[in-house]
Amino acid sequence: MAKGRWSRWGRGGCEGYTLDLGSFINFSVIRRSTGGPAPDYFELTSHTRKIKSFPSAKDGMDYAEKELESGMTAMLEDWELYKAHRVKRRKS
Repeated sequence: MAKGRWSRWGRGGCEGYTLDLGSFINFSVIRRSTGGPAPDYFELTSHTRKIKSFPSAKDGMDYAEKELESGMTAMLEDWELYKAHRVKRRKS
């Protein structure tokens, strides 16, 4: 998979897109068929956990990117706290 950007995989009705950031963050938007007259939809997952369904892959990717930006802000704040506590712990 392409790191740091969306990569498309599959063909035709078997269509998906994956965004990998390091080994910790993974989002996939996968085409799903209803098997009936209803239109196909796209399912957003993160590490195989279903998050939400969308009418288009773009809608799923846009939602994932908003979630990622929000989550990364919190993660980076926590990372800085972790590093500061780790330094204090090593000094004691």
